[in-house]
Amino acid sequence: MKGLFTKEERIEYGLRYEPILLPVIAKALNDTIVKTDYVFSLMDFQGEQTWSELKVRSKDYSHQDPCMKEGWLIPAGKMIWACHKVSEGYDVWFFYLWERDSSLWAYKFHPHDTTVFKVGVPNNHADNQLHYWIPPDKWELVATIDLSKVQERSRRCLIQDD
Repeated sequence: MKGLFTKEERIEYGLRYEPILLPVIAKALNDTIVKTDYVFSLMDFQGEQTWSELKVRSKDYSHQDPCMKEGWLIPAGKMIWACHKVSEGYDVWFFYLWERDSSLWAYKFHPHDTTVFKVGVPNNHADNQLHYWIPPDKWELVATIDLSKVQERSRRCLIQDD
C-alpha cells in the first residue's frame, strides 16, 4: 500500500475481502466463525475455538518479494493479545492474502514465537507501530482465491453483486 492510502482507506481495502474469505477461513480453521462486531476490533473473526486476523496486501506486493524474506508483518499488539487468548484456550491464527497471486496463507500463533521473532518498527510504517516479522517458513498456503468478485473503483473497492 506504499503509504498511498489513508488509515481509513487501508481498513476499507482489507474489509472488501472479508465476505469472500470468511467461508474459506472458516473451512481452514474447521470452526464456525463470524466477523467481529467492531471495525477496530483487535481481530477480524471469532469462532467457537478460534480468533483470526486477516491481512491483505495489494498487487504492489508479493510474498516472493526480496523484502518479504525477512518476514511478514503482524502488529505487536495483536501478538500480545493473542498470548492472552491462547492462555484462555483459544487457537489464534493470522491470515495473509496476497492479491498479486490470489494466495491465502495461514500462521498458527504460538506464544513462544514472541520470544524468537524479530520485533521492531518497520521503516515505512505510517503509524510507527511496533510489529513482529513472522518468517515466511512459518506460513502455510491455505488456498488460491477467485478474486473476480472484487472490483476496484477509484481506490474504493466494492463487492460486485451477482
